[in-house]
Amino acid sequence: MNIKLLNSPQTAIARVLLEANEELAAQHGSLMAMSPDITVQSSVRRTSDGAGKQTSRGNQVKTMFLNNYRTGENGGEIYLAPALVGNLGHYQLSGRKLIVRQSSYLASDGKVDIFMGYKSAAQKEPYSWLSLVGVGDVLISSFGAMYSLEVNGKQIVNSDHVVAFDNSLKVKQYQELRPWPKRLVPNQEILYEFSGTGTIFCQTHGPRGFAREVGRQLKPENFKLR
Repeated sequence: MNIKLLNSPQTAIARVLLEANEELAAQHGSLMAMSPDITVQSSVRRTSDGAGKQTSRGNQVKTMFLNNYRTGENGGEIYLAPALVGNLGHYQLSGRKLIVRQSSYLASDGKVDIFMGYKSAAQKEPYSWLSLVGVGDVLISSFGAMYSLEVNGKQIVNSDHVVAFDNSLKVKQYQELRPWPKRLVPNQEILYEFSGTGTIFCQTHGPRGFAREVGRQLKPENFKLR
């Protein structure tokens, strides 16, 4: 498997060259193009505590749809793109576990196992996470630019900006940043405290904050039938 990142960093695309009988798992909806002799099979991953369960924050326990691409004897190529505008990161998984935000997962080698969920000490968890285990290539995406933080001790990070991190790091909720009364600032910023030694992959923009800004610009009259 050979991966080349194109048009990075503004609107990144991944070109994946697969050898004979290789397999790639990718986020549903990420396919741009592929060779005609590649077969596709869809699969579903769910959290172990029951799909559709309502959480205290009003979110549904997540279900993830994957497309599994497999080449024939002649190999082939696949072009993938993330849902949001931003950059891609290529991670070489080598026996360690990588924790990835579900919305930031793009694709991985067919030999990499993907598990829904991650048990952390964060009490108010706003996101769903994936645990990736095995040996192979992993593609992760960011909203905006992506950068890495090398931790040797402790690091405080805004949860909206976390894309992925090494499982060698311990995580707990640090505090909420709410400088004004709740009626004025209903959406708090949640901070994570990472401790240990490992790498955190971050993004410059938060999808939740972006969605709130877009929502403020929408007016009811924009949706009236004419």
